[in-house]
Amino acid sequence: MIQFERPLLLFCILLLFPALLFFSLYARKFFQNLLFIEQKNLPGKSRVKVKIVLRSVFFSLAWICFVFALSGPSWGMKAEAVQKSGVALSFVFDISHSMEALDSRMGTGSLGEEMSRLSHASDWATALLSKITGKNQNPNVSVVITKGESFVSLPFSQDYHSFYSYVSILNPYLMTAPGSHLGSGIRSATRSFPANHARFASIILLTDGDDTRGDLEESISEALSYGINVLIVGFGSLEGTEVLSGGSRQRQGEGTEVHTSLKEASLNEIVSRLKAKYPLHSNSVHYFPARDASSLEKLASIVNPKRDSGDKMLTSYTIKPIQRHLECLFLSLVFFIFALVFSQWNFKKQEKTLSILSLFILFPLFFTSCSFPMKDAALLLEGAFYTNQDAYDKATFSFIKALERADQDENDFLKQYALYNLSYTYMKQNEHESAQKRLKQIDVDAPDQLLFARAYNQGIIAYEKGEFPEAFSYFKAALLVQPKNRDAKINLELALQQRAEVKPLGASSLSELTESNEPSEAHKSVFTLIRENEENHWKNRVVPNGDEDVLDY
Repeated sequence: MIQFERPLLLFCILLLFPALLFFSLYARKFFQNLLFIEQKNLPGKSRVKVKIVLRSVFFSLAWICFVFALSGPSWGMKAEAVQKSGVALSFVFDISHSMEALDSRMGTGSLGEEMSRLSHASDWATALLSKITGKNQNPNVSVVITKGESFVSLPFSQDYHSFYSYVSILNPYLMTAPGSHLGSGIRSATRSFPANHARFASIILLTDGDDTRGDLEESISEALSYGINVLIVGFGSLEGTEVLSGGSRQRQGEGTEVHTSLKEASLNEIVSRLKAKYPLHSNSVHYFPARDASSLEKLASIVNPKRDSGDKMLTSYTIKPIQRHLECLFLSLVFFIFALVFSQWNFKKQEKTLSILSLFILFPLFFTSCSFPMKDAALLLEGAFYTNQDAYDKATFSFIKALERADQDENDFLKQYALYNLSYTYMKQNEHESAQKRLKQIDVDAPDQLLFARAYNQGIIAYEKGEFPEAFSYFKAALLVQPKNRDAKINLELALQQRAEVKPLGASSLSELTESNEPSEAHKSVFTLIRENEENHWKNRVVPNGDEDVLDY
């Protein structure tokens, strides 16, 4: 299926009709002036007609292909490797009434405390996040709740205390839409990620597998196409238990008893089909039963994989449409040259015709005449363009590719500039550790411009991290390279002032910070207010008539 980035430009094709109408009137008038050829039985009129018709056809085709190229056509799909830095997790909680079934245990087998599926999911998510943050990682996390509809409750942030407090109060009455629409939750989580994020993204669906819509597989496919991992964690028992249906009647102990169990077979089948459909994403979609004690460790290793030695970044694959504007532009130029050839064709003057044909024959050489240094520089320009457009994933990929090309060709000049541009891209995303690693790889023999930029940016990173003595040293080193730089002088003074004002924290301050692990009364009241507002929000929504017959459990 052909898709266009700018489909409105296709209306420019309609400009052909007035142009052809005008040209046909002109040609008709032109042929009327050639009546003397027929009167004198001179050859040539039929040949002129053929030339004019062919020229018009090829000019029209050239215009159509040119408009297609401007419209940004694409068809077909390709897997594109993208370098990732950092971790982003979106937790999707199924809060349907079946998640209140008391058949889930923290331990394996008959061990462990029996609890509701939703309580188990909350504790499980808390344990996972604590495990990841305990490895000196600071992932961005968000929370999506899904029932008959879905809602992003907590947008992406690193406020883990809010996360722990919110998931502890999850219950089915936060939303009134009946049913269980898991696909909607996955789509909401997919849309919650920034458009051009450069983090290793994962969606964690915590559910018992009950789905009243049946579009879970389709929504996961959409997430995988954006390079987002989807990990499903199943809660509940395979034998199942009875729960009450009926929405508000459950609070009064009324309603119909419905048998519900963990739909593990269905979830495994969906995962198997997706792995077969997307071989490159076979390690991006998994199912884990929460009753398995090792599931927490396995999932943590996927969402926060260990990097290889050195500072290599994580690689994921996104499925993107193949852009075809270059092919359309090439066809446009080919048709344009054909139009010139037929307009100048003359059997008695072959020299002129051959000159036009030679242009057509030599034309493809323009696409292959670029030297390798020019192509390498084009990678840097491409990355800089994407950085200015805030498309950091594409910019990172371009600079990584330029860095690999520099290592292959032993081009030290290209390597230094690729390292600096890559570090700048990381700085724009607040990935300071990755940026610092790349800056340290720049050689001391690099051009003065790069040495100044390296020291200056290292000072910026240290200043933002609160390391003012190190920031002072970096700005001082930058001034040794360019003593007249005003910005470096100003930042040097600021770092000097901050270094003088910073005082170490006392032991009493540290003890006060570590003693209060429980949320304060103010935090509890805030989250109570959030819960009440969300309840009012969903109660005041107009539920579509089609959902009234859905059995709410």
